[in-house]
Amino acid sequence: MATVIDFSAGLPSVESLKKSGHEGVMLYCSPPRQEWMKAKQPPKSYLDSLEKNGIKFAFVWQFRGGSGNPQDSDTARGKTGGIEDAKLVSHYLRSIGRENLPVYFAVDFNVSLSYWNSTVSQYFRGAGEVLGRHRVGIYGHSRVVDWAREDNLVAGLGGGRVLGWVTKSWSQGVTGSDYAALYQGTHNVTGPDGISVDINTVYSDNWGWKPIDPSPKKVTKKVNIPTQYQKIRPNPRHRGDPVFLPEVLRAFGVPVKELPGWKEWGMGDFDRIWGVAAHHTGSNFTSAEYIARNPGLENALSSQIHLSRQAPYTATLCGVGVAWHLGKGSYPGLPTNNANPFMIGIEPQSNGTDPWPPGMLDVYYRIVAAILWYLGLDANRCISHWEYSLVAQGKWDPGAGDGVVGHLMDMKKFRSHVQYYIQNPPFKKEEEDDLSSEFDKQYKSRYPGSNYKGSLRDYILNADAHAFASRVNTEKLLKLQEENNRLQKENNQTNKELAKALNNLAEAYRGNK
Repeated sequence: MATVIDFSAGLPSVESLKKSGHEGVMLYCSPPRQEWMKAKQPPKSYLDSLEKNGIKFAFVWQFRGGSGNPQDSDTARGKTGGIEDAKLVSHYLRSIGRENLPVYFAVDFNVSLSYWNSTVSQYFRGAGEVLGRHRVGIYGHSRVVDWAREDNLVAGLGGGRVLGWVTKSWSQGVTGSDYAALYQGTHNVTGPDGISVDINTVYSDNWGWKPIDPSPKKVTKKVNIPTQYQKIRPNPRHRGDPVFLPEVLRAFGVPVKELPGWKEWGMGDFDRIWGVAAHHTGSNFTSAEYIARNPGLENALSSQIHLSRQAPYTATLCGVGVAWHLGKGSYPGLPTNNANPFMIGIEPQSNGTDPWPPGMLDVYYRIVAAILWYLGLDANRCISHWEYSLVAQGKWDPGAGDGVVGHLMDMKKFRSHVQYYIQNPPFKKEEEDDLSSEFDKQYKSRYPGSNYKGSLRDYILNADAHAFASRVNTEKLLKLQEENNRLQKENNQTNKELAKALNNLAEAYRGNK
């Protein structure tokens, strides 16, 4: 596989890089923190030479950190730090004529999930506000790259892959080959011109060396949504039972059936709904009526939604109140052994072992996405029964459907499909998409001799920047002109007074004669 190298002590010559056989280099766009870091913020001439010789390059930002202490990291400053650093990134890239390139931001320590959620993720939100998500990448251990992917905070490269750079440090042998762009598997070896380098395996054609389309085209199944459902809007403030289910599910293209009395059935009332729990029934033939009145639970409700295994893959609404579907277990953000009052359960007909029909899975994703979209939540609020209860009860639903009993559904991939539908509701108006795509198309500059290419957004922002600069310069010129006029007036007055004094002296001289 192709490789790229990264380094900070010095810039290898183009000749030595060509001989090394590496596809490209990762360069620091952050300023040097110490004198020996001579490779940071390379000059435009060096980059032009790399480009001329076919050596690809991308950029990473790391100014603070490297000690292993989270508090020393750039990311410890949260959202404010992300905004500040991204502005510095933008300034440097403009100065070298590479303002459209993405940048990796380094998380160079063993970050925990709790610290990611509380602080580091906010840093990436800030960076994304300045650069746009399509220009933000992440460097760190395998888990933090995956968290960034699940939280939709970094650029997507298609096929579930993101602009992620996994280091072997703290990754416990996980390389991220199925979701990252690079893997840093070799540290501190002698490279071109004797400079110490790290060697990285390339997993993606674009690992940050060229701009990333902010709105990549995705092919999805065409769904005709009745006009009355297109007016549905998210309601993050919703409290109470999920009576919205029929309309919201149908809006997402899900066939819906309502069991008689479902709006009056349940084991208690909801208040705040935290998220959705994914299950399987344990059999390919379990009926919706069984889920609504489960004999094993004294005829109580065991989940709010049943999903059929046969086309058209219908979601049957079994009850609107609290259901007994999770039992003992724990998960961050949910009460231990008491999550049912906060979770909507979905029970698809499946033994967990037989392959899932693709159409059924697609409807499964839509059901989850519709609920979370309406509640203003993202796909991280969808968890499997096994994620909550594997340790406490040995639950393994939903299963992978790969022919092996006990194999678990890959919830990372499951959530990525759900997140796509949350971000791209099937009833989104085509004219909105078309307008967005027009703004994101690339156009070559019409200025004679210019090779610049950018989107309409870029040109509008550049025009605004030039207009602002022109106004500032004009104001400066007007002030200078005003000052010149004042000085000229003073000079004229001084000259008049001097001429008068000379005239008086001349008169006095003539009188003395």
